[in-house]
Amino acid sequence: MEKRGAARPEGRNVKAGHVATVQALTRWPPFAALRRIPAGAWVGFAGSCLVALAQLMRLAQYPQIDTEELDPTILRAFLSDRSIGTLTAFGVLLLIGAWIMIRPEFTRAKPRAFMVAGFWLIPLLPILGVLSDDYNIYAEFGWDQLQGMDPYNTGIAETGSPFPTNGVWNGMTAAYPPLALRLFAIIVMLAGSHWYWSVVGLRLLALLGVGLLAWGLVKVAPVVGVDWRFALWLGVFNPVVIVHGVGGMHVDMLMAGMTVAALAVAVTKPGWRGLIWGSMLVGLAAGVKQHALLAVVPVAMLALPAVPVTMLALPDRPQPGRRPPAEAVAAWWRIISRITLAGLIGLGTFLALGLVTRLGHGWVKELDTPARYDTPGPATLISHAIGSVYAALDRPTPEGTTELVRQIILGLVVFGLLVLFFRYARTNPIQFLAAGALLAAFGLSGTREWYLILWLAVLPLANPGRWMRGAASLLAPFMALTAAFHSYQYWWVLESVHVAAGIAIALNAGGWIVPRRPFGQLPATAEAESSVELVVESPVALEIGSPVEPTDVPSRETETAPEVVSVSQTVLDPEPVLTSQTQIVPEVEPTAALFGRADSAEDVNWRL
Repeated sequence: MEKRGAARPEGRNVKAGHVATVQALTRWPPFAALRRIPAGAWVGFAGSCLVALAQLMRLAQYPQIDTEELDPTILRAFLSDRSIGTLTAFGVLLLIGAWIMIRPEFTRAKPRAFMVAGFWLIPLLPILGVLSDDYNIYAEFGWDQLQGMDPYNTGIAETGSPFPTNGVWNGMTAAYPPLALRLFAIIVMLAGSHWYWSVVGLRLLALLGVGLLAWGLVKVAPVVGVDWRFALWLGVFNPVVIVHGVGGMHVDMLMAGMTVAALAVAVTKPGWRGLIWGSMLVGLAAGVKQHALLAVVPVAMLALPAVPVTMLALPDRPQPGRRPPAEAVAAWWRIISRITLAGLIGLGTFLALGLVTRLGHGWVKELDTPARYDTPGPATLISHAIGSVYAALDRPTPEGTTELVRQIILGLVVFGLLVLFFRYARTNPIQFLAAGALLAAFGLSGTREWYLILWLAVLPLANPGRWMRGAASLLAPFMALTAAFHSYQYWWVLESVHVAAGIAIALNAGGWIVPRRPFGQLPATAEAESSVELVVESPVALEIGSPVEPTDVPSRETETAPEVVSVSQTVLDPEPVLTSQTQIVPEVEPTAALFGRADSAEDVNWRL
């Protein structure tokens, strides 16, 4: 009688053959290459594809699509405002998750940044702008110039251009600087004024900005004592840059790239050459968007970074009746004179663009455009709140309330910039730029999601502290999501804000997305993978100024024979493990060491 399991050996052989076939396929070079792709790259690719599909559905709504040899019937069959908004929201959520997932990838010695960028960006290249219609305004301003019209004197939707614009902005003249307008005209001219290719071609400006940003971050990060991999992860791959910078094609992306490139020029050509060329590049960046002028402070201090430590040794609490040392006052005048020179060069370059382009600076009369068009921002929200109070009291809102609130907030912004200047100009000028960019994004007449691109671009170079890390961890996902709910789902602003804020808080429930210790080492070197001692040294050898000595750092009360704390850490282990227990050396900003100063408790643990 045949046993029931007699056929099993043959079955086992068949199963083993299948396993061998699968193993052979996985060893096949194409499959092996797919296995080496980070999971975060695939998640981001899926998110970008969902966003691109939603934009294809929007494209089917364009009246010009019927004049082309295309058949949008399939897209229109599935088309609805809710489906477009749902696909976009889920796509943005996946991109945010992918940004968090790839953080371990950027702890590798050689992160696969190009691979991740390709997976995330390629699906976005052929689509129209995401979560904004500004791209049509850019194209119309370019088309106007090709027709011989001045965008500073010609309103939107008054020229019969082939680019449909949002009716909210009809009649508005250009608020962009002259260099940006000429770049729009060049792109439209190269695309033959085509309604689709002109718009898609504008994404080349955003991609140029991404390239300049990545190059500048890699150059500047080691000089200021920041891990360049952390700088790339936070500055380039954050969801605001991907969704609004590249997807939305906003000029803020090119401006941020040029600004960081100016910082790179300042550190790669130290001395007066770096100050002059870096300041000129800041002026060109301001020709794309005016906020870049804030960068003259770090450019001047990076190009001519240090003065002797004793010259900056202002007492923390000067005694009454005693003047600060003459050397310290002279050092401050030297710093202010260098920054003033950089500002004059940058501003002069910016003003010269109006003459070179023969467009002038007609954008000045449109500075209050966001306020006039009720763009969300502090002034608008406060004015609405005041109006609600008067309405509850059954009284009319006084005339000029919005303008008064706007002027007060503008004055507070200027005061805040002055405070930031005197707090950070000498010790961490990039912190001044980062905090100033954030203040300008929220404190001026309007606030939009892409205004944070410059802040996120320079933030990693400022060696962010607890408050800035928390702000980046919350605002990056919040700003990427808010417009997805408001613009395409047509939710109320407050409803969109509440949902996006809830998601951002949930994502940070286990700790801030932006890590406390940026990927484990400052500065990032291949030799620092074994152990590092907490000794304050200048991250680069500078000819100007003197390096900070460990004795210049005030230490807390310790035992009579203190030992140096040894921190054992590797690239993959960002948290230090204390192996000695006697002396704790206080944390000093790496940029403070770069600028030749760590002589008072003021510089210890005072980062934003």
